[in-house]
Amino acid sequence: MPRIVIIEDDEMLSGMLKELLLCAGYLVASAANGFEGMAAVRAERTDLVITDMFMPHGGLATLRVLRAEFPALPVIAMSGAPARLQMATDLGACRILEKPFNVGRLLRTVAETLTAYDHGPGGSSGLGMLDLAV
Repeated sequence: MPRIVIIEDDEMLSGMLKELLLCAGYLVASAANGFEGMAAVRAERTDLVITDMFMPHGGLATLRVLRAEFPALPVIAMSGAPARLQMATDLGACRILEKPFNVGRLLRTVAETLTAYDHGPGGSSGLGMLDLAV
C-alpha cells in the first residue's frame, strides 16, 4: 500500500486530505510544516509527497530539500497562487494542484502520479532513495 506524506499548515485542509486518502486505501502521514514533513519522509518509506507551497517552514524550501535528498520521490505541489505553482514546477514538482480543487481531481492526480513513478513490484521511486538517506 503506497505511503503518502501530506505537508499542509491548514489543519482543516490537512485533515480532509488525510481522510480522503485513507478512505481511498493509502497509508497517510501528515505534517504541519516543512520540518515535520521532512522528518516524516526520512522516518519511513515514502511513495509520494503532497505539499503546500505557502506555509511556515515550508513550500519552496521544502521542495528544494526534497529534490536534493530524494530526487526520484514524486512531489505534488498545492497552492492557490499560480506563480508559486510555476516555481514549484521549475524546482522539480512532478504535478501541481491549484487550490481550490475537487476530490476527483485530487484522487486522479495522486493515482496518476503513483502509477507514473512506480518502479515495479515492491519498490517505488522513493523507496531506494529513502533507504540510502537513513
